[in-house]
Amino acid sequence: MSHTLFGDLHLEAGKGTSYWWPLIFEALGEGSFHLSTPGQPQGIVTYWHRQPKPPGGLQHVTVPFRALWDEICGEVTDPRIMFWLSGEDDVYLDVALHYQQEPRDERHVRIGVAFAGANVMEESTAEAKYRLGKVLDALKRLLVVCQATWGELYWEHAGAA
Repeated sequence: MSHTLFGDLHLEAGKGTSYWWPLIFEALGEGSFHLSTPGQPQGIVTYWHRQPKPPGGLQHVTVPFRALWDEICGEVTDPRIMFWLSGEDDVYLDVALHYQQEPRDERHVRIGVAFAGANVMEESTAEAKYRLGKVLDALKRLLVVCQATWGELYWEHAGAA
């Protein structure tokens, strides 16, 4: 049984991925999260993406940052990028940009952030408070840096009791 904390930040429409991702990198980098995958050389990043043709499931990718940036700029897929908590090899945020067409023919943009609660459920109260504090601080930084128009934070339950 686990819980996942989700944060959705709704952004100004009309801007593309090459505008939003650098702001996301900056906001999370100012805090305690970084892109480099633990156990890998500096600059090696991990993300998930769907292969556009043929439609497939999520593919887990660990590559140099440049390959990720090329994918972001190409806007071929929508990556879900892992940002790691400094000093903690098993704590990360899963961050994605979501675009959807609104009825008024306007593209709506949302940053989706997921934090698997399993990372704190087995920890001491002090450690869980520390980790959740870092996650909430990261969400606040995203809210301010990206100037979100509104946001929501919620828990989802997964698994059997």
